[in-house]
Amino acid sequence: MTLTFRAKRLGASLISGAPRLVGARPREGFRALTYHSVGNRVDGDVHGIYNMAPQEFERHIEALVSFSASSEIPLLPFDTNFDQGMAITFDDGYVDVLTTVAPVLSKHQVPFHVFITPTKLTSGDSRYLTTAQLQELAANPLVTVGAHGYEHRPLTEMGPIDAEHDLRRSRETLEEILGMAVNSMSYPFGLVNQDIRDAAARAGFTRAACSKWGFNHPDSDPLMFKRIDMWAGDGRATVIDKVSGNWNWFGRLT
Repeated sequence: MTLTFRAKRLGASLISGAPRLVGARPREGFRALTYHSVGNRVDGDVHGIYNMAPQEFERHIEALVSFSASSEIPLLPFDTNFDQGMAITFDDGYVDVLTTVAPVLSKHQVPFHVFITPTKLTSGDSRYLTTAQLQELAANPLVTVGAHGYEHRPLTEMGPIDAEHDLRRSRETLEEILGMAVNSMSYPFGLVNQDIRDAAARAGFTRAACSKWGFNHPDSDPLMFKRIDMWAGDGRATVIDKVSGNWNWFGRLT
């Protein structure tokens, strides 16, 4: 983590903590929280924020469960049509979603969503789930599986026809592996424009997550669903600030 990023993060935390200090109520909306890995190196993680220790992840979940109870904002599946709620999602399909994440969330009875890139399943990289491990994970009633591009390529660098082919192939491959419908996805690297959004619709997806920061509302585009980035190093106060909406100003910068 560079000194510049560390300073910016500290400044953002101080700004975002102010509403909590004056007792502001959580904002309305559906929150979708983005995690990546709990124990495995994440490609491209230049600031070291996307791989957190198991103990830290459990503290996040304890904070979220407590917040949910006190605010009456339920923890729900990502593809639930609720105006107010909170969903936990994981990008990329690291093996720790089965070995570490699933036991923690099962203990607390918290549903979660995992976005999978099919080619990672057969890559031979031990950081990622295999096909058999994905099938084991999907058997957990708390888990929903979505797609994350067929090859985890930036879709905005493709033409609309190629992007639609990639997205359709990702959905159909996962459906064949799991024997169930796959209707949701997250855009690789969070990169999306209107052409890619429309390609996702044609490929059969009904909800898709981007990396635009913020909460979602009844009039939000379900194929441009905003999320909140959860980082290693986020203490309890920062977790609560993020899900309360105190960091939503950050969306103007992303």
